[in-house]
Order: sequence, then structure tokens, then C-alpha cells
Amino acid sequence: GTGILGLNPLLRCRYAMAEAYQPDSAGGVWTERMQPLMGTFVGIAILDWNIERANQIISAAFSNLENEISQISDWNQTSAVSRLNTERRLLAAQTPSTLNRILPLALDISRISGSVFSPFTLELTRYWRESRQSGTVPPGRQVKALCSEIHNSSLQLETEAVEINGRGG
Repeated sequence: GTGILGLNPLLRCRYAMAEAYQPDSAGGVWTERMQPLMGTFVGIAILDWNIERANQIISAAFSNLENEISQISDWNQTSAVSRLNTERRLLAAQTPSTLNRILPLALDISRISGSVFSPFTLELTRYWRESRQSGTVPPGRQVKALCSEIHNSSLQLETEAVEINGRGG
């Protein structure tokens, strides 16, 4: 997806915050890097005197993020999320800790939002991706049908496995 804010407003916001925060002499200097992840830009900034150490920490953080994302991205055909969407069930031993942390949170957000947010949008997302590639807008009746399937889907989080019920994914 795309973000609401473009890169320039984000950078201006970041620099305004950095200027507002004036570290004392023990604070160090800002080291930062921004790179694309999941269709947007992610920035990491560290306040430290040791710029080499700060750069190593930033590199390790981006590496960790890339690893975590590879486990949960539906773009990665071998990710746990892709396997769950295909197989509809993953044993606990096959479910990475990242997914174990995210799924309960996704269900909580869905419940709190009255299902305005749903983790079961795979088919709808695929449909919109295909429509975007063909330069068309999908028919409203098809979108409504897919939304109905989303609302009729559920996720079972059990000790031995994670299972999707319904067509959503």
C-alpha cells in the first residue's frame, strides 16, 4: 500500500522533531537511515556518540525487520502467512514467533474496530491488485461479495495450530 504522507513531509517532521530535541553534551549525535520496506519508507534514527556503532545497530535493525517481514508477507510465496493462506492450517511448530505475536493483535484490532479492520482481506487485496494492473476498477458487486466473505471468516488460535475458517485469508 501507499502512505498518506509523502516522503518530504515525513522528513520535515523528523527534522523538526530533531531540532526541537536538543541533547545535552552526553547525548551524542543523530545517525539515521531510511530505506524502502513493504511499499513505504522506514526510517531509523539513533542518538549516540559512536557513529560506527549506531550504523551497525541500524543495519542490524533493518536486517531484523527484513527477516520478520519475509515471514509474514503475502508477497513471499514461502512465508508462514502464504503457507497459512494456502494450507488453511499451520501447526504450532511451523508458525514463527512473529506470526504468533501478530495474529492475536490483528484479532484484537478487528474486534475493537467492529471488524472495520480485518486480517482476512487476501482475496479482496488480490482482486484489487489484478484490477490495478489491468487499469480497471472492480465492479462493486464483486467487492461486496468479497467483503461478505471477509466478515464470515475466522481464525482459530490454538496451542497446537493456527487455522483459518471461511474463504478469507
